Amino acid sequence: MPDQNWVLIAQQQIPYNNPTSAVSFQNLNSATATSEAGNTIPLSAANAPVYRMFAKYTIHTSSAISQSQGYSYIYTSGQHDNAQEWNGENQNTYMYSNNQITGSSTAGYYTTGSYWGYGAQSNQYSMYGWGAQITDDAGVVVEPYDRRRMGQNVGCWEFYSTEQLYPVHTHWTMICTEGIQDGSNQTSSQKWGGYEIGGGGSNQSYSTNEFYWNCSYNVSGTFLFYRSCNGNYQKNE
Repeated sequence: MPDQNWVLIAQQQIPYNNPTSAVSFQNLNSATATSEAGNTIPLSAANAPVYRMFAKYTIHTSSAISQSQGYSYIYTSGQHDNAQEWNGENQNTYMYSNNQITGSSTAGYYTTGSYWGYGAQSNQYSMYGWGAQITDDAGVVVEPYDRRRMGQNVGCWEFYSTEQLYPVHTHWTMICTEGIQDGSNQTSSQKWGGYEIGGGGSNQSYSTNEFYWNCSYNVSGTFLFYRSCNGNYQKNE
């Protein structure tokens, strides 16, 4: 198969029974790509100008998540000049190219990073009630309130090297917990889901060698960090 331009350079799997409130990736510009022919290319900011993290995560609390309780930043929080965040929580909301919006939303500016708390939800409830008991492939009975049937938060955080134009950093995160508008029957919460999008700039001398992702509560899940190259440097595995 031909070489590709995306490289998975790091990943973290946070176990459910050993959660953490902070995820970080360092030495991002020290990674390398290896082609099918065996050529090694350093993934410098110039060779791989796009940095992207995907996450699927569970927040270990039953408390509501405020916007500032989930945040991320590149290298240091002082590198961010402004970020605008837009979110709609517990709403059937639609966005169009002419900026017509239905449903309620909250927008805000932040100068210390990206804040995404309203796009996520807590994942611990005493009773979910997702239908009836089921039996998995191993013959284990799974109750409606089993943690394997929880709604999961998913999101993407992306930023760019100094060779790129604004915005420097963008992100989105979302969750859907059930298919009806009022979630009180299943989760004792009025929130059926949430989403958040945002983006912003940075100062002219920012570093892209580190990335930090934080939550005020413990989380578990999968965090995958990719680099996008300006050429097909990575063999297709």
